[in-house]
Amino acid sequence: MRANLYEPEHVTLCWADARMSNILYDSEFRVTGVLDWEIAYIGDHEADLAWMLFLDWACSEYQDTERLPGTPTQEETIARYEQRSGMTVRNLRYNEKLAAVLLSIPLLRMAHRLQLPPEIDVTTFCTARIEQLLRDP
Repeated sequence: MRANLYEPEHVTLCWADARMSNILYDSEFRVTGVLDWEIAYIGDHEADLAWMLFLDWACSEYQDTERLPGTPTQEETIARYEQRSGMTVRNLRYNEKLAAVLLSIPLLRMAHRLQLPPEIDVTTFCTARIEQLLRDP
C-alpha cells in the first residue's frame, strides 16, 4: 500500500461504510438518511465507491451467488458514479485494496476479543479480494 500511495485529486468527507443496508428510503424510494458514520474520515472521494464495490463483490462473486436482476455491474456503477459526481475514477484498485485492509482491522480485533480459534479466519474474504486485485490488474 505504501509503495502505491498517491495524493488524491479530490479530498472529501468519506462515509467509510457505504453500503445499501446503511441507507434509509421513503415509500417512493428516495434517500431520507444514511447510517453508521462512526468511522467517517477525510480522504479520497473514491474510497466510498471502492468500499461499496468491495462489499458487493464479497456478497456475490466471492460467495458464488448470482447478483439480483437489475443490479448494475461494477463497470455500470463506476460509469454512473462518474456521471453523477462529475469526477473521473482514477485510483479504484488502490481503494479496493484499502477497503479490504480497513475491514480486516475491526474483524481481527473482534476475533481477538472473542478469542476465536485460529482455524476461524474472519478475514478470508478480505485476503481473497486483495489477492485477486494483485493478480488481476
